[in-house]
Amino acid sequence: MNRHIQRYEQDIERLTSDKEALIDRLNDLSQSVAARIDEIEAMELLLKDKDKIIEIMHRRIKEKHQNKGVGESKAQFLPKGDMIDNMLNHYINEADCPVPIRKIGNGFYLFGTKKIYAKILNGKLVIRVGGGYMVIEEFIATYADAEMAKIEKMSDKQLLELTRKTTDINANIDTQKTLAMYRRGSTSRPRSA
Repeated sequence: MNRHIQRYEQDIERLTSDKEALIDRLNDLSQSVAARIDEIEAMELLLKDKDKIIEIMHRRIKEKHQNKGVGESKAQFLPKGDMIDNMLNHYINEADCPVPIRKIGNGFYLFGTKKIYAKILNGKLVIRVGGGYMVIEEFIATYADAEMAKIEKMSDKQLLELTRKTTDINANIDTQKTLAMYRRGSTSRPRSA
C-alpha cells in the first residue's frame, strides 16, 4: 500500500511540475501575442497615415484636373541649375504646390518657413526627414498644410526677413507682391525673369 501511495505522490509531483511548466509556457506565449498585437496596431496606424497621404494626393490631383486652364498661371520657377532644381521645378508646377519654395543653395531650400534638404536618390527627388528620406510627393502632402498655417500667422516683417535669407528666385519682384505670394499661398505666384 505504501508503494501505491509513493507512486501516487510521485505522479502528483510530476503532474504539478508539468502544470507549472505549461503555465510558464502559456505566460510566454501570452507575452509574445501581446507584443505581436502591439506590432499589428503600430502597422495599422502606419497604414492609416499612408492612406491619408494617398487621399490628400488624390484630392490634389482631382483639384488640379478641375482647375486646369482656369485663372492665372500658378507656376513657380526656381533659377535654372542642377538636376535637383529641374526636378523640383517640374514637381511643384505639376503638383500645384501651395507652399512657396525658395532656393538657399547646395541642395537646401526653404519650404515655406522650413529649411529642407533635397537630393536625387534612385532617380527620385527626395527630402531629408529625420534620419531618412521622404519622396517629394509624400513630403508635400504631409507638411504643406502646416507650413501654410505658419505662413498665415506670420507678420509682413517676418515674411520679409524670411525672403531675405534666401537666394531671390523671383527677380524684379516688389516687396508687396512677395508678401502677397506668401499670404495667398496657392494663388498666383510671380515668375522669375
